[in-house]
Amino acid sequence: MERPATALRRAAVTAEVAAEVRRRFGTPCYVYDRAALEASARAALAFPAPYGLTLRYAMKANPSRGILALFRDLGLHVDASSDHEVERALRAGFAPERIQLTSQMPSRALREHVARGVLFNACSLHQLDEFGKVAPGAAVEVRDLYALYPDYVIDVPAEQAACERARLIVWQHPIQWYAMPPLMKLWLDEVLTLGWAYGRGANGPGAALSGKDVWLVASTGGAESAYRPEGYNRYFFDAFLPPYEQTAALCGLRFLPPLLQHGAHAVGAEGLRRHVAAYRERLASYPDWPEMAELEPCPACDMPPGDRPADPMAAEKAAA
Repeated sequence: MERPATALRRAAVTAEVAAEVRRRFGTPCYVYDRAALEASARAALAFPAPYGLTLRYAMKANPSRGILALFRDLGLHVDASSDHEVERALRAGFAPERIQLTSQMPSRALREHVARGVLFNACSLHQLDEFGKVAPGAAVEVRDLYALYPDYVIDVPAEQAACERARLIVWQHPIQWYAMPPLMKLWLDEVLTLGWAYGRGANGPGAALSGKDVWLVASTGGAESAYRPEGYNRYFFDAFLPPYEQTAALCGLRFLPPLLQHGAHAVGAEGLRRHVAAYRERLASYPDWPEMAELEPCPACDMPPGDRPADPMAAEKAAA
C-alpha cells in the first residue's frame, strides 16, 4: 500500500495547475489534496488498537471547513484548542460529544460548552477546579487527599458523598512497599464503613457502592522487569493486587484491570506523555472499554450477621 506521504509528494501542484487555480479562484488561494488527506485519515483509523481508539483531528493544524467536513464524514473526532475552534467545529456539523476542548488558556465559555455536551480535557489542577465549579457532579471529580487533608483528618461524609455520586472510582497513587501510601490506607479505614460500604450496621446493610466500578491507576519505582519471577521483586505485579481486589469485592465494587506506570523514577517526557494520553483516553471512553464484556461480575461477599459488632464502641460504652 502506498504511504500517504508518498502520494502527497507525487501530487505536487504543477505550474499549469497553479495557473488554472489562479484563473478559477483568484489569489491568495490555498490548495489541499483531498485524496492524500483521506488516505492519511483512513490509515490512522486502521491502526490496530485492541483496547479501543478515538482518533481526533487537531483543528489548529488547519480549521478549513472543507477539511473539517471531510474528517467529520470519515468518523473522526476533533481536538479544539480554543473556544473559537469549538464553535467552528459545531458549525461544521460535529456533534458536541465528538469535540474535545484542550487548551492551556482558560475557556471563557466552559459552562456553555459543558452544557452542550462538549468534552473538556483539563490540563491542570486549576482547570479541573474550574470544571468542578461549572459542572459539579459531572464527568470527573478530583479529590487530592494530601491537599484536602494535610492533617490526616478526613471528612468522611464528604468522601462518602463523592463516592455515591461516582460511577467509576479511581484509586490513583504510587506503590510504596508493595501497597498504598498511608493516607490512602487511612481513607479506606475511615470512609469504607460498616453498614455503608459493606456488611450490616446499625442502619442496615451497607450497599452504597454496590454495582460501581473501581480502577487502580498506580506507579512503581521499579521497572516492569523487576516484577517478574526472575526480578528482584520475585513476582508479577498481579501478586500484589489481592488486597485491592478483595476490598473492592467486599464493598460490591467491580475491580477493573489496573493502569500502571512502571519505572516512574526514570520515565522520560515521551513515556509520561504516552501514559497520560492513555489515562485520558480510558477516562473519556469509560464504560465503553472492549474488555468490559469479558470481566467477571463482582463476586458476592456476604458477611454473616454478628461477624462485626453493629457498634464497635458498644463494649467500651457499657464499661463506662
